[in-house]
Amino acid sequence: MNEFQEYDELDYDPSAIEDTNSSIDELDGEDVTLMGLAIDNSGSMTFYIGAMADALASTKQALEASKNAEEIRISRIDFDNESVASGYIPVSDMDTTYPKPISYGGTAIYDMIVKDGQAMREYRKYLRENGYRVRAVFAIFTDGEDMHSTHSIQEAKQVIDAMAREEIITVMIEFGAEAAGVAKALGISKSISCGST
Repeated sequence: MNEFQEYDELDYDPSAIEDTNSSIDELDGEDVTLMGLAIDNSGSMTFYIGAMADALASTKQALEASKNAEEIRISRIDFDNESVASGYIPVSDMDTTYPKPISYGGTAIYDMIVKDGQAMREYRKYLRENGYRVRAVFAIFTDGEDMHSTHSIQEAKQVIDAMAREEIITVMIEFGAEAAGVAKALGISKSISCGST
């Protein structure tokens, strides 16, 4: 068994996939772009509420203005101690409210990556098996290191590596000095450092 086998094998229920995400009948054309926006809602993000709210609003506006807007399906993933995802839905349905705390806890970024990274991979595989050409981006907005995960950093890195092998682009948007280096530790090669504005 290779070290990636646990996360390479995707065993999913197609009916559950369509219950959570846009169904095949709701998609136009043969091309789909998936965007997972994982947003840190832990208490320490209080310092960046304005910047995060602006980022969500401007992201939605830019995607809606895109000539390929109808091809995009976006999942907003809010996380602190746990994560809650919207499923992959049209950009027009994206909620830009921030913050949306779940349990008012700390940052469980490894758990979120394992759970929601796998969910993206499963939906991508489902779409590809139904004849769609799929591009995918998984973006993580956070201000710091993991504090509460039950999964290890090694497990999170395995999922990120599996995503990379499937040409899913993972990027981390880092808020503040404490977030510096988090992307590198997770094996994420693309990162953007932001301040409070």
